[in-house]
Amino acid sequence: MASSDLAKLDFLVAIAECGSLTAAAEKLNLSQPALSYRLARVERELNTSVFTREGRKLHLTPAGRRVLAAARTIEDEISSLKTDVARIGGVEQSVLRISTQCYTTYQWLPEIIKNLRSEFPGLDVEIVVAATQKPLAALNKGKIDLALTTEEPKNAGLASAIVLKDEIFAVLPETHSLADRVYVTPRQIANEKLILYSADASPLIDDFLTPAKVTPAHISSVPLTEGILELVRAGIGVGSLAGWVLDKQHMRGLIRVRLGKRGLYREWRVLYKKEPENYLLTKFIAELKRSINGAV
Repeated sequence: MASSDLAKLDFLVAIAECGSLTAAAEKLNLSQPALSYRLARVERELNTSVFTREGRKLHLTPAGRRVLAAARTIEDEISSLKTDVARIGGVEQSVLRISTQCYTTYQWLPEIIKNLRSEFPGLDVEIVVAATQKPLAALNKGKIDLALTTEEPKNAGLASAIVLKDEIFAVLPETHSLADRVYVTPRQIANEKLILYSADASPLIDDFLTPAKVTPAHISSVPLTEGILELVRAGIGVGSLAGWVLDKQHMRGLIRVRLGKRGLYREWRVLYKKEPENYLLTKFIAELKRSINGAV
């Protein structure tokens, strides 16, 4: 047997997984004699038995377990090679479906796409707006590839990477009576009209007011950052937004005030499925970390 034939060991994986030549041959769409011949060639080349036989069942020998490990490594490398060659050649149209927990936290996206397209010319990113309210559920159902959220994964099949720890602020008009405060307490804003992305899931309510046993008097749900800012600027209420979305342009005529003496913080993380391994997704996450933290 030529030494290059050792690289063609994928059939050993099938035999080990099926436990018999008959089942493996059927899985590989080969005749049993042809499969037996391939196995005999490998055993002659290595001068050892790869399997022991008990009736029709095959069991790996210690040497066989080592050969199987090599076979799986070769199989993985060939799969990775094909993916990389397709990527480098630009023949693969790469599409990533993403969603975030917030409708308007996508200002980092154009830069990421621009940076990645030199390596992935066919890159296309689809924002799945319908998954905004429940990105984790959408990820579990395979409707998106990546979720940017403050939720922690509850599914063992999901991987998680923290990309940012941000602070939540109260946003007020410059003329507001609380605008000169270093921080505000739950009771100081309890009677204000609160303008939030959602009344059902808000860190201001869940992590600031509720633990202090304070119930807000008025809440308006506005699922747009710009909408919240304009209503606050008009003196209609008090907003609550993350510091990383409040740039100088947004803060014209407004002031941000810390929530509580120690501030209110939360962690943003990207969630994605552990398998199958996705090289493009890995690169996207690295760019996301760099872009978001560079903007804070």
